[in-house]
Amino acid sequence: LAQGWLDYLVPQLYWPIDRTAQAFPVLLDYWLAPGQNPRGRHVWPGLFTSMVGAPQRPWPAQEIVDQVALTRTRPAATGHAHFSLIALAQDREGLATRLAQGAYAQPALVPRTPWLGDTPPTAPMLRRRWRGELQLVSGDGGPEAFLHAVWRRSGGRWHFALQPAHDRGVAADGTTDAVVVSAVDRLGNESPRTALRLLAHRADPETA
Repeated sequence: LAQGWLDYLVPQLYWPIDRTAQAFPVLLDYWLAPGQNPRGRHVWPGLFTSMVGAPQRPWPAQEIVDQVALTRTRPAATGHAHFSLIALAQDREGLATRLAQGAYAQPALVPRTPWLGDTPPTAPMLRRRWRGELQLVSGDGGPEAFLHAVWRRSGGRWHFALQPAHDRGVAADGTTDAVVVSAVDRLGNESPRTALRLLAHRADPETA
């Protein structure tokens, strides 16, 4: 980690938040400190999710929910990992449902890995098609896009979605008044964003 020989580290922080001797946040902050990670590689703490519903000394589901929330308060931690999938697949104590409705309710862009390449794709363009659908058109040059990030504003609220780069259609119904898009490559590099404002009193969209 100190030498930058890896792209990410998943330290096994398998202790509760309130454990006096080995508290989860204390251990997390140790690994996130510049002295341990001077080259700014990804550090994603491993959570002991399988302790929820375990046969002996089980943890409440709230412990994992709280650890996810706590990790998100540390800007240097750009994600986390669960050990193991079985606890989520079984939805122990409703944990998977709670995460899906809470912390995981919205998609998110993957963190950038600039040491493997930091050139972003070219910004895509938006074209109006029939029945209100918009079409994404790739820009010229730059790395190939892997995903498109799409923000739609409807009823004064923004809604975010990710879609594969080969999916070029963007739905925009009568309630959508603005769309913003960007291209994202496999390393998480994001292009400049393209905005389009849709005005109800005009037949054609107007570039914002």
